[in-house]
Amino acid sequence: MQRTGINKISFKVVQQFLLALTLLLGLGIRLYDLKDPPLDFHAVRQLRSALIAREVYYQISPGFTQEQKDKMASLAALEEYEPAILEQIVGFTDYLLGSKSFGLDVSIHLFFGL
Repeated sequence: MQRTGINKISFKVVQQFLLALTLLLGLGIRLYDLKDPPLDFHAVRQLRSALIAREVYYQISPGFTQEQKDKMASLAALEEYEPAILEQIVGFTDYLLGSKSFGLDVSIHLFFGL
């Protein structure tokens, strides 16, 4: 059965509304407790990402010794599941800001996750 006229328009409106509602609900869930450390969902993966981002920060930052950089690189290289693109962006952003911000890190992952 084909949809015609008003039924077709109202179906598209309902479909777009449900899509927007789903995206906003997902955004709200991720932004809840934005500044908490990453231990709420899949902690192993989040801590691995934090290690990789910290390793990028150590490599860029001039305030660390070569020994510290090597130790952090060995920790970050323990397990590799996928390319560390987001972690590199987070590490570089932390370097530019001069500090670690969980809220910004989660926001970056959220932006690319949507």
